[in-house]
Amino acid sequence: MVAIPPFGGLEGYVGWGRFAAAVGAGGGLLLGVVEARAITRERAAERAAERAVVRAEELEYRTDQQNFSIRYFATTCSTE
Repeated sequence: MVAIPPFGGLEGYVGWGRFAAAVGAGGGLLLGVVEARAITRERAAERAAERAVVRAEELEYRTDQQNFSIRYFATTCSTE
């Protein structure tokens, strides 16, 4: 950025510094917003994956319960 020195005088140097600070702050803000959105999407994907695992476990549990009920009913009906 300082390949060509700013125009002479204190005002020129102060102006150059303000410009450099503004460009740096704007770039940092833009990068921060992009990274924050990426982190938000990643967390949402992790939560969705965790919910899918919980649903699969619940489905397996309920299937086991139904299988037990069916076997119990079949066993009690066949012995009578």
